[in-house]
Order: sequence, then C-alpha cells, then structure tokens
Amino acid sequence: MDGYEYYGRGRTRNDGSEYQPIFYQTSRFSVINKGCFWLSETPEEAGSKGWDAACKRHTVWMILHDRRTNQDVLVLNTHWDHKGTEARNQSGILTRKYISEMTKASPFMPIILAGDFNLFPNAEGLKHLEMTGIHQELIRSPSQDFGVEMIGSEPITFTGWNREHKMVLDYIFYKNVRCLQYGALDDACASGRLLSDHKPLFTRLLLEKKQPTEGQEIPNSSESTMSNVSMDPNDEDLELELALQMSMMKPNE
Repeated sequence: MDGYEYYGRGRTRNDGSEYQPIFYQTSRFSVINKGCFWLSETPEEAGSKGWDAACKRHTVWMILHDRRTNQDVLVLNTHWDHKGTEARNQSGILTRKYISEMTKASPFMPIILAGDFNLFPNAEGLKHLEMTGIHQELIRSPSQDFGVEMIGSEPITFTGWNREHKMVLDYIFYKNVRCLQYGALDDACASGRLLSDHKPLFTRLLLEKKQPTEGQEIPNSSESTMSNVSMDPNDEDLELELALQMSMMKPNE
C-alpha cells in the first residue's frame, strides 16, 4: 500500500511462515523499537513452541512515535494457539509481563493489542490481560455507558469458511486511549467468497495530544500500525483507525 510499511516475522525460524504484520503510515509514525516474542517457556528463542500448544505461536510488537500527538504508542499483534488450554493461559501471563516491562518507564503510554486469541470472552487467559487495564469493548453490551459506537451487524469474529460458526475469538484491546467505534466487519467479496474464516475487526481510537518538552526532538525515521487517519469532528489529528484481518489458515487455527 502506498504510504505504508510493515514489520513482521514468521512464527517459525523461516520468515516465509505465517506471521502477523503491523502496517503503519510512514508520514505519521516513526519506529522507536520493534521485535517479536514467542509464546513459549523460551520467548526469545525464535520458532519455539510452548506448553501444550499444537503450533508455534508468537507476538509481533512495535513502539511507534506518533508525530501528530507527540507520543509513543505500543502496538502488538498476536495469534494464540487453537488447541492448547495451558498454552493460551500462559500466553496471557507472558503477554502481560512483556507489556508491563515495555511500558515500565512510561505507565501512561497508549497500548493496542490485537489478534486471534482463540478464546471466548470470559476465558481465563484473557483475564490476565485485564490486569493490565486493557478493555474488551466488543464483549460488553453496546456501550452507551462508555460512549462507544458498535459497528457491524453482529459481534461475531469467527464464522468458518462456510459461516457455520458464530464465535467471538478475536479482539482489539487498548489502554490509555479512548475508543470511539468498534466492531466486526463483513469480509465477503462481491462473488460471495470469504477472505478468511475470521471477520476483520475495526476500531477508531482517540489519542491525547501532548506538547513537546523544551529541547525535545521528535523522531523522523524513514522506517515506521495498522493505522489510517480519518476525519474526527473535534480534532482530526488525534484520531487513529485500526483494522485487524487474520490470515487465511485452516478453520479455527
């Protein structure tokens, strides 16, 4: 896509394997740091498989500097195992640990965590994420209390290739940002063919603009979330759009 670059690594040692890339708009974001950790007992070992998982799984992450709001944003994209109960539970604990470590020096840093978690909304593994203060707007009732506009015909993210399933397994979590819209979109082509066995998720988030401190230099790297700026009735510079489309895999993997 013109104006965008991405970062990602394969979940095995071979980068040609499945991975969850993060796309970012280069005119808005600069890369501060980036990396991967594997969902295993040895998370820094590329291609490692953990606990009772059926497949090798990992998380891609980036810390991006948003030039428009003058702040750093932590973005993570992940895919948890579809079989291993202990693997999913431990993945929640491990993810919380990594997020806590990466934001230790900046406790108010905006955090966005997206992915196919292969877990129902109230599962134990997701409860570990709630301990970081990340919210699950999709599984709440259409939230007038939180001012979130729910989009899409129904809050279903996994349908299978023949739409024989109706499950919520995919989420976009966030912290230290305000959610304006959230929902699952239809992914059928004009021919009726599905792009994936999972529906794409979409959210609009509002960031708080910060002023640079005296002497602060704003990074301007040629490198640089799955983001696209759209019109906001109050301040278009603060708004962030994110979309999550899971890759084509065997159903429910």
